[in-house]
Amino acid sequence: FMLALLDHTPNAYLDEIQEQLYLQHEIDVSLGTICRTLKPLGISSKKAEERCEHARRAFLMDIGNEPADRLVCGDESAVNI
Repeated sequence: FMLALLDHTPNAYLDEIQEQLYLQHEIDVSLGTICRTLKPLGISSKKAEERCEHARRAFLMDIGNEPADRLVCGDESAVNI
C-alpha cells in the first residue's frame, strides 16, 4: 500500500502516509514504524525531516512569546523504583 501511495504521491510526508493508512485500512502505526519500513526499500524520509525542521522553527517562534514561568519541560526519561 505504501509503495503504491508513494508511486501516486512521491512527495508524501510520513504523517500523510500515516493518515492514509488509518483512513483506508484503519491501521494505526507510528511515524517511526513507517520510516523503518521505507528505509530498507531505499526511500528517504528527507521530506519529513525538512517538514519537522519547519515545525521546530514555528514552535520556537510561538514559544518565545510565552513567559518562562508558564513553561513545563519534560523528556523521555524513566525511573524504575
